Amino acid sequence: MARDSRSTTPKQAAKKTPAQTLLGAIGAGLRKIPTTFVLVLIGLFIYFRSPDEAQPPEQPPEDSISQEEPQPPDDLPASISPAFWTCVYRTDTQLSESLWSDVYHGMEASDAGRSVSVSVSPKWTDLTPDQRSTVVELVATTWQKNSQDLALFEPGAGLESVTLKSADDDTIVAVWTPHDGVQLVEGESESPSHG
Repeated sequence: MARDSRSTTPKQAAKKTPAQTLLGAIGAGLRKIPTTFVLVLIGLFIYFRSPDEAQPPEQPPEDSISQEEPQPPDDLPASISPAFWTCVYRTDTQLSESLWSDVYHGMEASDAGRSVSVSVSPKWTDLTPDQRSTVVELVATTWQKNSQDLALFEPGAGLESVTLKSADDDTIVAVWTPHDGVQLVEGESESPSHG
């Protein structure tokens, strides 16, 4: 009888279809995998394939600041446009949260946003000339980006000057213009030096 069983086994293997062979291989592999791992895989498959599962809310793009910031007040004077008010608010918030927040003290804007005046804290004096230039450029570029995003200016118009003053005594410490760039004012002589 032993001869018969040996001779029939190869014949049976030869008669198996490719699908049976594949299923047999999968079954043999599954027997070797721990049951816990299989259950975890099934759970993950069901979780991600479940049609009833609500999609998580999409994160708003970084440029959608308007959803988070307050709207201009209803009693805004007629001489101040809502875009101007929003530009001041947005720029002030961004500068207050920047790496230079310990230097930034506050800001004012005039002439429909073409002139910006920024107060700097006493920590300004601890900065190197390169760091001071970086702060001035940060103020100018932040204002310009926000004013462009809000379409604050008519075509051909834009930011004309940024003046940085000491918060202690209103002494001008730096000036920026589109034509001259950053000019640092050193000491009592107030002679501008290009940075």
